[in-house]
Amino acid sequence: RLPPPGLRLPPMTPDLCFEPSDSLPPSRYVLLVSGTMSPPHVGHVRLGLSAAAALRADGHSVDAICFLPVHDNYLCNKVAAKCSSGASGADLLAFPMCDRCLLLRALLAREAAGEL
Repeated sequence: RLPPPGLRLPPMTPDLCFEPSDSLPPSRYVLLVSGTMSPPHVGHVRLGLSAAAALRADGHSVDAICFLPVHDNYLCNKVAAKCSSGASGADLLAFPMCDRCLLLRALLAREAAGEL
């Protein structure tokens, strides 16, 4: 969103500038990757793995990466909203939670086997 016309911002001064902070002390993390995941794809898997790799590169430990597909009710509401706005075909495709979890498990198994 653009600021309103005529808005005057104060000039940048040293007290408004941010310097990189010292790195955080090593911590333990559990990463949560959420979304509709309808269908889950390799991008979902790589998002979690990339975040974990970045944290580990900074000296942190990652205990788990949890993939959290949203509940079917949320997905149904999303499809209904698309339908009422005139969407059709593939835009209305939605996989039930049990299928999304099975597909996600298969992707994770393929990643662990080095197939992705």
